[in-house]
Amino acid sequence: MKYIITERQYRLLSEQEEEILTIPYDHFNGDWDMLQIFLKRRKNPPYRISGDLDLFDSPIESLGNLKSVGGDLDLSLANIRSLGDLESVYGDLDLSNSKIESLGNLKSVGGNLNLNGTPLFNKPEEEIRSMVNVEGIIAVKDYYLNIIDDIIGYIDVVMDSDDFPDSIPCDEGFDVFLHELAIEIIIIYGYEELSDDGDYNDALLTNPIVDDFGIDRFKDILLQRHGDRILDYYYEICDDAN
Repeated sequence: MKYIITERQYRLLSEQEEEILTIPYDHFNGDWDMLQIFLKRRKNPPYRISGDLDLFDSPIESLGNLKSVGGDLDLSLANIRSLGDLESVYGDLDLSNSKIESLGNLKSVGGNLNLNGTPLFNKPEEEIRSMVNVEGIIAVKDYYLNIIDDIIGYIDVVMDSDDFPDSIPCDEGFDVFLHELAIEIIIIYGYEELSDDGDYNDALLTNPIVDDFGIDRFKDILLQRHGDRILDYYYEICDDAN
């Protein structure tokens, strides 16, 4: 397969005299292969991407001489195992469910660092922060466990609500009740984390407990800590309803 770089694209990029090339990825229409052809013609110099770099579900195995990304970098589900020479990402770095085993020369992330589903997921958060200056959250096992207590604390708010019992029919069984209870707790936590004008979907979708940790794992912890209380509450509601 042949890739053709337009004269305008080549002129714009070749005019740069910096030791490290600054490349706007959108000039290559999001085509990683075309970018690699251009870099190869320039003898693979060190380079930086000025905006976002979306390599979601990519088969690439190396970022080459990439030094920094000016926006977000998405390597979710990618085959790459190391970030190599990459030193900084100014936005979010999403490595979720990729094969990343090494953060390479990475020194800073301006947003969040998502390591969920990677070989690095079980590393302590402190160990990651000792290597990389991350301005936002680091989605590793420690992160989720550290906020579970805060989230479960909203169980009292949900159980004391007059609206909650009426929203779950008793004839759908305890599993449905537990699922709805867990979701309601997470939503209320999400409301507290968001601004007052956040809606239901925002509270749910932006919450990493649902997106990354998993609602089933959250329900298991909820039962471990408050199982007897939840069961008593469930049967009390169902008895009243019947």
